[in-house]
Amino acid sequence: MRAKVAVARKRGLPIDDRPLSEVHDQFDVVSMILVFSHIPDFRSFGRELAKRIKPGGILFMETGNGGDLQRRSDYPNKLFLPDHLVFAGVKQMEDIVN
Repeated sequence: MRAKVAVARKRGLPIDDRPLSEVHDQFDVVSMILVFSHIPDFRSFGRELAKRIKPGGILFMETGNGGDLQRRSDYPNKLFLPDHLVFAGVKQMEDIVN
């Protein structure tokens, strides 16, 4: 998201906004906070992401747990569709990473 990249750079953070397919470095830690729900094909994305994490490296991922809610009325906010593509819960996340 260009606006967020611009703000981060303005604050002195070394942000890289290339598509993952153009990143060939490997990292000790990859942080994905509130990103999962925006990825249309996480299995493919996850395979590519795994190539960018050094052996023994860490993937820190945080996402909402909308998939665990029983009813739409239990969701506290707007869904912001189509920006949010997936609402996963604990079971769905475990199935994806295993």
